[in-house]
Amino acid sequence: GISDDAMKALGEAFRHAPALQSVSLQGSGISDGTVKALAEAIRHAPVLQSMSLKFPDIISDDTGKALGEAIRHAPALQSIGLNSLGISDDAMQALGKAFRDAPALQNISLSFFDEITDDIMEALGEAIRHAPA
Repeated sequence: GISDDAMKALGEAFRHAPALQSVSLQGSGISDGTVKALAEAIRHAPVLQSMSLKFPDIISDDTGKALGEAIRHAPALQSIGLNSLGISDDAMQALGKAFRDAPALQNISLSFFDEITDDIMEALGEAIRHAPA
């Protein structure tokens, strides 16, 4: 899998690629620490337009918060795709808040193997209702 140190090294590389427009990470090694490092790296990718992440497990509260922070630091982000076994309600709440604050976000693709709860759908609906015009 992707180690936290490897993701930090990739994040350092982002500092030298300010024109980076797309990130896609798929693998069994995406952890909370990896996503936190990615969130930090995205701060150095001001024109990032597309992010696609595939997780081997349920997106936890910490991962959801880290992803939300990453989205907040990606003002040009137009498209996000998340694929996982599931997502915690608190993680979806964090993402929903970030989606609302993403001025360029146009496409959201969420794919979860587990059941999507009412709370998750409410958080997504709230984000869509309050999305920037």
